[in-house]
Amino acid sequence: MKKDFSLFLSQLIETNVTLDYFVDFEKVRKNINKVSLKLNHLTTLHGFIEEIKS
Repeated sequence: MKKDFSLFLSQLIETNVTLDYFVDFEKVRKNINKVSLKLNHLTTLHGFIEEIKS
């Protein structure tokens, strides 16, 4: 996994494209309240699962 990530990073090139090209941040801001509670629940569940695994 670490090797794959290093390969990925080594193949990136600098461009003039910003994150705004890929993400509509205004839409994200408008919709964040719809999913924030669900994301919080998923984060909590993930923490419980990781605790059980160890």
